[in-house]
Amino acid sequence: MKEDASILVVDDNEDNRYTLKRRLKRMGLKNIVEAENGLEAMKQVELQDFDMILLDIMMPIMDGYEVLKRLRSESRFIHIPIIMISALSDVEDVVKAIDLGADDYLLKPFNPVLLRAKVEASLLKKRLIEVEKNFYRDYDKSTQLAKPDLFLGSLDGEMRNNPDTTFAVYYFKFTTFQQLSHSTGHQDAEKHIKHCVDILKTIFVGEHYFFGRLADDAVAIYSIAKKCRFFTEQLNIEKEVLAPLDDAISISDETIRGVGQIHLGICLTTPKLHNGGQLIANSSFACETAIKEEKKVAYYDKDIHKKTLEKFKLEPKLKQALIENKLVMYYQPIVLGATGEIKTFEALIRWPTANGMISPGEFIPLAEETGLILEIDDYVMTAVCEQVGKWIKQKPKMKFSVGINISARHWADEKLSAKVINLLALYDIPGNYLKLEMTESALVGNIASVRTNFDLLQSHGIQIALDDFGTGYASLSYLLDFPFNVLKVDRVFIVDIETDEQKQKLLPAILQISKSLNMESIIEGVETKEQVDIVNQCNGDLIQGFYFYKPSPVADIDQLDIFK
Repeated sequence: MKEDASILVVDDNEDNRYTLKRRLKRMGLKNIVEAENGLEAMKQVELQDFDMILLDIMMPIMDGYEVLKRLRSESRFIHIPIIMISALSDVEDVVKAIDLGADDYLLKPFNPVLLRAKVEASLLKKRLIEVEKNFYRDYDKSTQLAKPDLFLGSLDGEMRNNPDTTFAVYYFKFTTFQQLSHSTGHQDAEKHIKHCVDILKTIFVGEHYFFGRLADDAVAIYSIAKKCRFFTEQLNIEKEVLAPLDDAISISDETIRGVGQIHLGICLTTPKLHNGGQLIANSSFACETAIKEEKKVAYYDKDIHKKTLEKFKLEPKLKQALIENKLVMYYQPIVLGATGEIKTFEALIRWPTANGMISPGEFIPLAEETGLILEIDDYVMTAVCEQVGKWIKQKPKMKFSVGINISARHWADEKLSAKVINLLALYDIPGNYLKLEMTESALVGNIASVRTNFDLLQSHGIQIALDDFGTGYASLSYLLDFPFNVLKVDRVFIVDIETDEQKQKLLPAILQISKSLNMESIIEGVETKEQVDIVNQCNGDLIQGFYFYKPSPVADIDQLDIFK
């Protein structure tokens, strides 16, 4: 018996408390606290942790039932063994106590032998609960594998003890886990992971392999490379490791298979080059590379990883540039194909630095990946509206519009329309001076929010353009569901159109679609006189491209005849 166990004895009768305390001390239990009523008991459990409570039922102020009910209502007290002690012998009272969460029941006057047996049993139960709780603090309950902190700590320790040794981490990702969890239930998904782990343990046999579950859908194994037979014996990993995971397993009366849904990333390194955390991150990166490239297995590629790290190093700099208003707006005129007359503009963000201009092709994908794209959208919308307001005051009778690219994520944000409408009011801009552009990817997300923004913005006179038409995911049916004002034809249909007969046939068909749906067309990427002539022959409306104008800063745009 655990002699340092802490026991709370609750009884309104002092003689009863004395008797219980004496019996418990004879059993070797010395840490005993008394409470004369339920209210005092609740104060005591707030002051210290108890391994067990002996609780009388009939007491003034607060009876034992109420104490029991309150203790079992809080998760921090749920595992404290509670033995009810009372002179009541009615079966209904016993049932009530058990229903409220009591672990056991003793009648007064109690039998000392029975008291010992029940106290010892309750303390043992408490001890087992603590052992289990401590175990699952470090180990995953479903697979019994080490959790991330333990896995990393173990790997770091081994690497410190073997500084000249090459270590390997195998990172398995079960890409169907979330789908399985949503379709057949989380329990079935866990069952599938457990099945695969059991197979892996028959493949990676030996004490030099250490397993860990690093995420719901990820299991990792590390070992000293020279002790791993897949390197020493040069076995085929796809055949020897991944193929066995394809064994059929029955879940909820359905047979599922793991083939094609389990990917493996492998990284080898020495402690002199990387620590445990870096080794795990590199193997995870290799696994993501395998998924992206639709491979079963991928080894960590230092060059790819370096480029990725460099990209993410831009994130804090991009945040600072936004704060300090270092990003600037360029504007590209869009003209009538037949005359070259400027009719509208597209706003394009640029990031000048001391080392030159950072391409939008670098920082826009980063912003989309990190969530900064919403801040960039806000930045662009504010800057453009402010500039348009100035141009309107400069040429109040001139009619023009400026297009702004809005990210797919922002179109799905119900706050978008309110932001734009507030900016129109702030800078005193009629809605028809703005043209908001969306790519086709926005039409495969939260359609309800996109629809709300679309309708509300159009109702304020703002034009909506479908950008990069023909390169995204949307079907032609969306052109019927969403009455776009403008259809922007992607430059992919213009490049080499002079010699590409297929594009020469496709472009007029696309332009005919826009005309039949009363949408103005803008053909992007026009760079040669021949391309201009072809667009005009196909009855295109507007042309955007370097042949007429490149994107330019405001100072240059102000020098155009349209603003003089």
